[in-house]
Amino acid sequence: MRLFPLIATVAISLGLFLTGSALAADRSVQIKNFAFNPQTTNVAAGDTVTWVNLDPTAHRVHWTGGQFPDSPDLQQSQAYAVTFNVPGAYGYICGIHPQMQGVVNVQRRERRRRPHRRPKPPRRPRRRPRRHLPASR
Repeated sequence: MRLFPLIATVAISLGLFLTGSALAADRSVQIKNFAFNPQTTNVAAGDTVTWVNLDPTAHRVHWTGGQFPDSPDLQQSQAYAVTFNVPGAYGYICGIHPQMQGVVNVQRRERRRRPHRRPKPPRRPRRRPRRHLPASR
């Protein structure tokens, strides 16, 4: 019964964490059989990657370059998420089992280009209506 509040807390926290980047894509890395799957994850800047531990053994995501804080020890079914905003290669290992390795490759996000539109023609100045003056007598 204690597992349900823990899972609910993680799910709510993860949901709140991910709402900040509604337009970004989300990727998942499974931790299973003492391996990160996939071992290499390719994302665009602004995307979020979530690690989910499916092993009964605890694991910890440790950044080899120190770019992000390490995850806490992830027990089975627990998750850890990071949003990548800067392009580059980010290597990580399991802080408990260093033979487990992975990398996140972050590419620059392509800007959406607007379709080319013809410029509007310049407006013609309005003509003032002619005043009809009474005919001179």
